[in-house]
Amino acid sequence: MTPAHVPGRSTGGADCLRSAFLVPVLLFLAACGKGEEDRAKGRGGAPDREIGVVLVTATTEPWGDVLPVTGTAQAKESVTLTASATERVTRVAFDDGDSVSPGQVLVELARSEESAGIAEAQAALAEADAQVRRLEPLSKRGIVPRADFETQRAA
Repeated sequence: MTPAHVPGRSTGGADCLRSAFLVPVLLFLAACGKGEEDRAKGRGGAPDREIGVVLVTATTEPWGDVLPVTGTAQAKESVTLTASATERVTRVAFDDGDSVSPGQVLVELARSEESAGIAEAQAALAEADAQVRRLEPLSKRGIVPRADFETQRAA
């Protein structure tokens, strides 16, 4: 047997190389083992430091998700109402966002102009009736031509 194969004897450079490799590996493993001990202490042993804990009772509170912005809001759908007469609106028969159907009354206008027009037409009718009543006897006697009487009655 050669001295290189004898147990317990150094082989020179190869043993040095093995030692240089094994020492850092053993130190690393020792450090890892210390961490395991620390973790074991945390489970059952005394902790190394105190940890502050604050207990708070959970409550329900309103959540206001507000995003302040500047801009102009525009409706997705809108309608422009126009009137054929220039009158004052006396009543609006719908609210914003309401659905309306065709033919539904949306606004009522003041009737002062319409009322005046109706009164004027009734006065003109009464005057035309009076004129026909006056011309009828005159037409029968021949004082007024029959054509004038018929024109007045047709009006």
